[in-house]
Amino acid sequence: MICAGSAQENGKDWNDYFNFKIKRGNMEFESFNYFLRLTTSKPRDFVKLLKITKEQCERNNVLNPTAEIIQADFFQRSYSTYFVDSLRSALRFYYNEQDIKLLFEFIKSIRSRSFIYEEYKNKWHSFRKKEKLQQKFENGNKILELMFDFNMIAMKEYAYQGRYYRWKYRETTIANYDCNLDANQIENNTKFIFHWALEKEFGLYLI
Repeated sequence: MICAGSAQENGKDWNDYFNFKIKRGNMEFESFNYFLRLTTSKPRDFVKLLKITKEQCERNNVLNPTAEIIQADFFQRSYSTYFVDSLRSALRFYYNEQDIKLLFEFIKSIRSRSFIYEEYKNKWHSFRKKEKLQQKFENGNKILELMFDFNMIAMKEYAYQGRYYRWKYRETTIANYDCNLDANQIENNTKFIFHWALEKEFGLYLI
């Protein structure tokens, strides 16, 4: 019972509690893969996901989690709030509260989980507080690079195996600790996606 104790204490593994698939739009994911995509591979993210799961089990008076609990708006919004709060805390090392608020307002104006670079430039030029953004962040490319550095977005690329998405947290290693995004080298049709965990807080459409 996930509400009564941990898997380690009961000698059970993940599938004893999460042996189901989770729907996302028209797709289905194994529960562990789904949880992994909600995180940036940090243990504390998994701890938070399990804590929210336990709270929802107790609220719904069930012993073990279900796909419906994970798919519910309350679960998704709770984790999104946690994720954005963590992001805000990290940004505070470099920016004040007003700067962060302005940045988040711009991100919300994009209103789509995926976008191409040309669409992004149009959002930048049409943003009603662009002058304020420029005073702190210089230009749209700087914000694009910032969002990549803070694992808010990934860039779609192609390799011999097919397409894949570049995420900062996946590329950063001891040997490659300074991987970055050079927005000046990006083409108009280059595609980006926001992290799943940002969707609820930033009002991004599920695409």
